[in-house]
Amino acid sequence: MIDSTTITFPATLDGIVEAAGIAETWLAARHPDSTAGLLASLAIEEIVTNCIKYGYEDKEEHRIEVRLELDGNNFSNVIVDDGRKFDPLQAPAPDLSASIEERTVGGVGLHMLRALSDNIIYQRIGNHNRLEFQKQLKPG
Repeated sequence: MIDSTTITFPATLDGIVEAAGIAETWLAARHPDSTAGLLASLAIEEIVTNCIKYGYEDKEEHRIEVRLELDGNNFSNVIVDDGRKFDPLQAPAPDLSASIEERTVGGVGLHMLRALSDNIIYQRIGNHNRLEFQKQLKPG
């Protein structure tokens, strides 16, 4: 049986805090593998922050949607925004072998999301970015 929730919130830094809290509460009530909570929190913080900072060319109000889904031991976290087209899967991996002083800023959050996820799917649907993180959880 699929259990899911959809969180829609303003594309603001305060909205991130609100969405992360709702996601945490929803997941805590279902007691999945702790990886689900970590993946959800990190995706909301990293992807939504980047969308807010770099995704919009206007000062209009925008909304972001996060959908969390548990289907047995399968966890899915989908983030949909109406920002400019950006496929984070095309971003180069950070050079983690370089010293802190030599590294370029950015990319570490996405690197962690790639490591936590079993599969990531990016789609551009109309004027929306859709990014889905999938994870097979340990049986509980």
